[in-house]
Amino acid sequence: MKLKKDLFHSLSSTINAFYIILIVLFTLLTGSIIYYVANSQVSRNTETTMESVLNQKMEYLSSLYREVFEQFYILTKDDSVQQLLEAGASSPNNYLELSENIESLYTRNAAFIDSIYVNIHGYVLTQSDQQSLNEQFNHYGFYELDAVGNEDYYWLNNHTDYVFDREQDVQSLFHILRGKDNEPLGIIIMNLKTSSVERTLREISLDNSYMLLMSNETYYVSEDAPNNEGLDREIYRLYRNHELTNDIEKLDAPDGKSYNIRFATLGTNKWRVVLVTPETKLFDSNATIFLLFIILALLLALIAVLFLRMVRRYISTPIKKMADSMLTTKTYHEKLTWTDEIPQELVILYQTYNDLTDRNVELMEQTTAQQEEKMALEVALLHAQINPHFLYNTLFSIKGLCDLGMNEEASQMISNLSDFFRTSLSRGKEMITIEEEVKNIKSYLYMMEMRYGDFFTYELSIPESLYSYQIVKLSLQPIVENAIYHGVMNDRKRGRIQISSSETEDSITLIVKDNGQGITRETLQIIQAEIHTPFVTGAREETGVGLRSVHIRIKNRYGDQYGLQIESEAGEYTKVLIRIPKIKGEDYA
Repeated sequence: MKLKKDLFHSLSSTINAFYIILIVLFTLLTGSIIYYVANSQVSRNTETTMESVLNQKMEYLSSLYREVFEQFYILTKDDSVQQLLEAGASSPNNYLELSENIESLYTRNAAFIDSIYVNIHGYVLTQSDQQSLNEQFNHYGFYELDAVGNEDYYWLNNHTDYVFDREQDVQSLFHILRGKDNEPLGIIIMNLKTSSVERTLREISLDNSYMLLMSNETYYVSEDAPNNEGLDREIYRLYRNHELTNDIEKLDAPDGKSYNIRFATLGTNKWRVVLVTPETKLFDSNATIFLLFIILALLLALIAVLFLRMVRRYISTPIKKMADSMLTTKTYHEKLTWTDEIPQELVILYQTYNDLTDRNVELMEQTTAQQEEKMALEVALLHAQINPHFLYNTLFSIKGLCDLGMNEEASQMISNLSDFFRTSLSRGKEMITIEEEVKNIKSYLYMMEMRYGDFFTYELSIPESLYSYQIVKLSLQPIVENAIYHGVMNDRKRGRIQISSSETEDSITLIVKDNGQGITRETLQIIQAEIHTPFVTGAREETGVGLRSVHIRIKNRYGDQYGLQIESEAGEYTKVLIRIPKIKGEDYA
């Protein structure tokens, strides 16, 4: 029991114990099978050589075809090609530019490019050592070819040159040019020299081995490959039927010999490179070795299961217990407990996790309190901005009315001022009914009209059916104030302010629109960004406190899908939409 506790006291000692046991077992098992696997070394070396040869050829061919495709892609995306597709034969300068580009591409890549053929709207450009076109050639036939490609880029394996009047094998890459309606308007064909591919397939270090290059339409064998036409056709049949599924296949040729087939797929054109090697001792094994490895595999599997049970008991289970606790979403996390059987490192993790969860709960409570305090301060800030400045200007206007002997108007203005501040204070409530908000804005507009009646008129059309729903206090006043001071007051024509509403099944939108000077697109983008900025950043260059306060208070109260939306056209209008949910006022009578 003491030995068990010492071995599994900590995570490091547990892992060390497992490794010691595994190393001892591995040493014993390795020593017992060295003799039996020695006779397969030659086969493994041959297999390694095959893989090395195939990888080497794949690397070269992949690089070659990738370079070809990159050069071809650049040609198809050339500006002159795109302009010719649009302008057609009416743009001779583009044909001249394209001709120069084709000649430059052909000269730079003469090592592997045999010829280039371009036909756009029936106008043909070519670049080749053999300039005589095949009289029987019709590029429309390429549209019908069963070639594998992507986005109108297609590859053709070895074939007799269709384009030029000669008997020469080439490989082709072609792109169908299409118009806006996806109708073919032309084609670009690049023929590749087979000499580079032939040299790659021919130079193989394995005796009596050879390579094939297969595509959907045909296969290509190097000229010096052994005459195994029957075997080659069988390999191609398996490829076309998708029966070449393993990295290594074994096939019997018609002459009675067996061959090992190893293949890989080129990434650029998805052609298959196949290495064919005569059967050696690559897979020679006797029944004794096979049976021994089966027994050893079963034994190792049994030992692995036992070790996994131990790991799960001493390491995995305690870690899973901590992970399950981390996934809980309760405000208070249940503290983790442990026994002396778990590793010491996990005990430290448990203790640290418990401390962190306690700290997390404390921070969440502090954050909640700070957010509530912050919202209260924001409302107070809005009041502090509106009340002194507005009160001063209104009292000054009342004094002016009294001086002019307009006592009745002064009395009415005092009554509206009283109503405005009564609604603004609203016994400290943050939420009021739309009816109270409408009454408040009517008082505000009356006083503004008394002061600036010559500059604007207004229209307020909110239906009484919406009066019973609640709204965040002082939502309309900052918007209307902006419409007066930043909209109609700065415009020479007489302004008009419209206050209206719309509703859906679950929301209400209040709309304040003025016909003032509007807002430029750049300024509107700044304002839209600033109304989402918290007060603590101090960023108020365009909007001030009012708009941001309304938006943030509505969003904090109802969620991110509610708040302000601003629309404007410079020199025409500005419209502010206030979206709130349909919620009845608690004390509406």
